[in-house]
Amino acid sequence: MGIQINGNTDIISATDGSLTIQGASGNLTGNLTGTATTAQGLTGTPNITVGTIGATSLNASGVVTATSFSGSGANLTGIAATTDVRTNSLVVSGITTVAAGSTAAPSITPTGDTNTGIFFPSADTIAFGEGGSEAVRIDSSGRLGVGAADPGYAIDVASADTTAGIGYALRLRQNATAGAAAIQFTDNPVTTQRGYIACDSSSNLKFATGVVGATIDSSGNFGIGITNPSSSLHVAGSRDSTPTQPGVHIGEGGTNDFALDICCRNSSANSYIDFTHPGQDYKGRVIKTMGGAFSIQNTEATSMTLYNNGDNRLIIDSSGRVRMPFQPAFMAGSGTGTHTTNAGSVLDFNTEGNSGFDVGGNFNTTNYRFTAPIAGIYAFSSNIYVQNSGTASSFCWRKNGTELLAPGGNVMISFSLGVTDLTISSSILLNLAANDFVDIAVRADAVNVQWYGAHSTFSGYLIG
Repeated sequence: MGIQINGNTDIISATDGSLTIQGASGNLTGNLTGTATTAQGLTGTPNITVGTIGATSLNASGVVTATSFSGSGANLTGIAATTDVRTNSLVVSGITTVAAGSTAAPSITPTGDTNTGIFFPSADTIAFGEGGSEAVRIDSSGRLGVGAADPGYAIDVASADTTAGIGYALRLRQNATAGAAAIQFTDNPVTTQRGYIACDSSSNLKFATGVVGATIDSSGNFGIGITNPSSSLHVAGSRDSTPTQPGVHIGEGGTNDFALDICCRNSSANSYIDFTHPGQDYKGRVIKTMGGAFSIQNTEATSMTLYNNGDNRLIIDSSGRVRMPFQPAFMAGSGTGTHTTNAGSVLDFNTEGNSGFDVGGNFNTTNYRFTAPIAGIYAFSSNIYVQNSGTASSFCWRKNGTELLAPGGNVMISFSLGVTDLTISSSILLNLAANDFVDIAVRADAVNVQWYGAHSTFSGYLIG
């Protein structure tokens, strides 16, 4: 069927359900509907609603809206580089090329945010920008930089965020229900865990290689070989009793034993511990020399002191003199005038006088005896000025109230025949136990003795 207009034949024709319009010009008004319509040379501003349009030429000055377009589009022309192509879904089977872009104007951006997106700052490099600033970059070597435009490692993170003077560059979060935030080290390919660094919910930072090797707890205590350190540095485990490598070796050396070994590099080197001040070389040293000698050194003009049981026991002064300030020692006198002491009684040395002393406070001026504070060998001496009384004077050393005998069996005594004034001197070495006491008495079988206290002394000291 055909319709002729102005003598033209078959301008509008319909065959098998298809409508063909040829040679139409000017304005075509009305709607064309159907399932298949072929329009040739159709111009103007028609409103066409069809299921499918097959046209060799379609010229539209308005908006063409369709649910889909088919064909390769190889002959599409006249689309300018600045023309927007808008679609809900764009599927490209080939290559899409975009401009390199910049930090301020990325190549790929979201709607309404033109300074945030992806750009390409140089060959083989991808960067991501936020708010006009670069945030992340993957360089030509595959290195990832977060906040770093020049990553030097596989992952290089730089942070401008500081809290209490610390720039936090990386955060690892604990699982929401259990576990600890951790960094794991494995083989490649991943077959076996070789170690990890983890921080648990109690703020304990742990370093492990199979088992926990070191821990820094929430108080700052550092433990090696122990998960709950109880001091600033707490080392547990076994020591090498015959170390072959130089360094410091610490650990258990046997049942309930613990040791710190300092191993030098070879037999021609020294091992030592130094004590010093900030910015200065050592001021004191404990050293085992390569020659085998063991020594304690002090480089300053000060004394060296040895303490035991809370007391100063030994001092070596800056001149090298050895002093023992708390070694028991004493010297006692008996004041002025003449003393008369009965047989069997103790001589009353009751004052330290002008030149007397009592180091350690072990001589008693009330009962006139010296009491040994510790076991050891003691030396004692006496000088007793005896008045001429015409009778013999006899004295004895006593230990724990008993007269002492000489090795040969005789009583150890000092005596005077009483013919003139004279000084009787005596000395003795005694092996005393702690709390043994020593004094000087008139022998029990002697007569009363008169002696001058101002010229008499009783002294003693610990030898060792």
